[in-house]
Amino acid sequence: MTRHEMRECIFCLMFQNDFYGTDEFEEQMSNFLANFHFPEEHEISEKDEKEVREKVERLIALMPDIDEKISANAKGWKIERIAKAAKELELVDYLNRSIFALSSGEKQQIAIGSVYALAPKVYIFDEPSANLDYAATKRLAEIMGKLKHAGYTIFVVEHRFYYLRDLIDRVFLIQEGKIEREFTREEFCSLPEEIRIPYGLRTAYPERDAEHYQEKPRPHSGTHLMEVHNLGFSYKKGPDVFQNVSFEAHAGDVIGILGHNGAGKTTLLSILTGLLKQRHGEVSLDGKKLTPRQRRSLSYLVMQDTDYQLFASSVEEELSLGMKEDCKEKVDAALDALELSEYRERHPASLSGGQKQRVTIGAAIVKGSPVIYFDEPTSGLDYDSM
Repeated sequence: MTRHEMRECIFCLMFQNDFYGTDEFEEQMSNFLANFHFPEEHEISEKDEKEVREKVERLIALMPDIDEKISANAKGWKIERIAKAAKELELVDYLNRSIFALSSGEKQQIAIGSVYALAPKVYIFDEPSANLDYAATKRLAEIMGKLKHAGYTIFVVEHRFYYLRDLIDRVFLIQEGKIEREFTREEFCSLPEEIRIPYGLRTAYPERDAEHYQEKPRPHSGTHLMEVHNLGFSYKKGPDVFQNVSFEAHAGDVIGILGHNGAGKTTLLSILTGLLKQRHGEVSLDGKKLTPRQRRSLSYLVMQDTDYQLFASSVEEELSLGMKEDCKEKVDAALDALELSEYRERHPASLSGGQKQRVTIGAAIVKGSPVIYFDEPTSGLDYDSM
């Protein structure tokens, strides 16, 4: 047995028993480690191994009384904590449901509830509203409000701020690894555009900005016409996800697909890109009916989590991945157009969320896909990245 293996055995014993973490355990383990020195050679002799085992067994022998007391109370304590979290965070209706059948917003609530049951004093949320619709985000804000009212300290790392504007007390703006500025709630929510936008911050009042948007007429180029007729889909032994979906898209069109979490938006994109096969209906391009395989060759999907589709060891290699012909000019043009030239030698995993997304868009441009699909592309992006 090696020294490393012996250490692993000891720590496995430590973590597998409820005695671990108590003051009594810490005292006994400190004494044990202080009185036993691992030999310097790589292999532990049978004599040393026997000595370690005897000392660990003596340590474990001290556990029964405490262990029995913990075991007797553990079940009741856990049930009490779960019931308290479910009631106070209004999660009772989810207790008997499969977690795999929950929407993103519902899973988010369960995640918060599981932490709440552990009774921490501080909560840290890392972009909790990513991939949540308006209703789920509103529910998230309600739960945060309850935690705040109960006296818990909450830290939120975010790009979306509108749902936090009535909750936040202070805002720290981090630039280049240090706190650049600190704002009160009133100062932050009233930042003018000329200050907010250079910092790459989204607005705290998107509904106000929406009033200034004007519809811009866009003439159809007539190059390509994509048509979707009576598309429908359902999973095996499940209800219809959607049915009778029909629309058309011209070259140059940007079409938004909206809906609540679980409405079937991602499923629809999976069918349009050929990753799933529809139950009925058809998809055609320029009057030609497309099979799922043909749709895959003509389209490119930018996923919610771009990490799932980045495989190469550099940005430049990523853009040319899978291309049979020489595409250096296309790659250079795409890197330049997407402001990625300075990152061409960087590993995609080392980039920010917005930069990774631009890399996947660049791959679509180099591939020459006539149709590009984005699945919740603004999740986790700041103002500049959008």
